[in-house]
Amino acid sequence: MKKTYFVIFLFLISISSLSDSFASGPIEVFSATWGKAAGQLGHDSGVEAGDTSELFPMSILVTDDKRIVIGDIVNDRIVIIKNGRFYKAFRPLALPADSTMSWKMQWTTLSGHRFLLKLSAKYEIYNTDGVLLKTFEGISKYIEEIISLSDDSIMVHTNKPESYYHYTPDGVLLKIYSFEPQEVTKIHDQRRKVIESIKLPESSADTKIGKPVVAPNGDVYVWEKTPSKYSIKKWVGNAPEKSHNLK
Repeated sequence: MKKTYFVIFLFLISISSLSDSFASGPIEVFSATWGKAAGQLGHDSGVEAGDTSELFPMSILVTDDKRIVIGDIVNDRIVIIKNGRFYKAFRPLALPADSTMSWKMQWTTLSGHRFLLKLSAKYEIYNTDGVLLKTFEGISKYIEEIISLSDDSIMVHTNKPESYYHYTPDGVLLKIYSFEPQEVTKIHDQRRKVIESIKLPESSADTKIGKPVVAPNGDVYVWEKTPSKYSIKKWVGNAPEKSHNLK
C-alpha cells in the first residue's frame, strides 16, 4: 500500500511540474480604440492616398517594471501603459519636427526600468516615466534587431554584411563581430523555448496578431488588431534565466 501511495505521489509531482512548464492565458491587459486623442492609438489605412497598406502600432516592449511601451507610429509618439491604463505619451526628441516615425523606429528594453530607442543614427535611452536619460550616436542603417545583454551592454545586429555592433550601456562601441556571439544565441534559445510553451493565436481576415514579446519575467505578450480596437494580451509563464525583448 505504501508503495502505491508513493507511485501516486510521484505521478502527481510529475504532472504538476509539467503543467508549470506551460504558460496560462491569454489575458487581455490593455485595449484602446483608434484615433488621435489621449487614450487612443493611431490607424491609417492609406485609403486617402490610394494605398492599400495599413499603419498602426506593430511594435511593443514590456519593461522590467511591467509597463508596456507602444510605438504609435501614426501619431508619431511613444505611449507608456501602466497597470493597464494610459500613463504617458511623448514624441521622441530625436525625431525632427518635419519627420514621422513610420518604420524608422527600432528599440529594446534595458534593466533598471529603462528602454532604448533608435531613430536613424540617434540612440536615446528613456526611463519608463518617459524621461530622456542618455543619447549617443550609433550605426545608422536599418538593423535586424537590438538586444540588451546580461551586463546591460547593447548588441546591434545588421545584415548585408552580417555584423554585430557591441556597445557599452553608455553607447561606446566595444567591438564588431562578423558572427552571432554566444550570448546572443543563448538569448534567442531562451526566447524560443518560452514562446514554444504556449499556443499563440493566428491572424484571420478581421484580426491581426503581432509577434510575441517575452517580458523580463517570462510572461509573453502579443498585440491584437481588429477594426474596432487595439488590444494587448498576456500569457503568464515561468521566468527563464533572463529574457530579452527583440525588435
